[in-house]
Amino acid sequence: MKIIKYCAIVLLIAFAATGCKKQDQPIKPIQSATFTAVVEDPSALFPPTQTITNINIIAGTNGWSITQNPTNTWCITEKNFGAGDFKLKLTINANATGLDRTTQIKLVSTNASLAPVLLNIKQSK
Repeated sequence: MKIIKYCAIVLLIAFAATGCKKQDQPIKPIQSATFTAVVEDPSALFPPTQTITNINIIAGTNGWSITQNPTNTWCITEKNFGAGDFKLKLTINANATGLDRTTQIKLVSTNASLAPVLLNIKQSK
């Protein structure tokens, strides 16, 4: 009976010792040194009709986010954040105001050492 208890204790200690092994953590990706964004159709002045174009974002391994004027309801991005290289859909709604209008889209990388990208969007009346 003592041998069974002794074997059970040894097995319990062995399981505990091997079960607590530290596992390797995933390697954090190296941040990219590149961050650019350009409008696919870089028109100086978009027409007053609805236009759908894309913003081509080159971010490598970095994440990115978008901010713009909260009163802007006519120039809409498909999403406001993401990671890596991405083709972001940009919808410029029809202009029925009778006036030219302008907005600015600001893209910021998660790599704080990279400058934000500012895109000026202009639409005719």
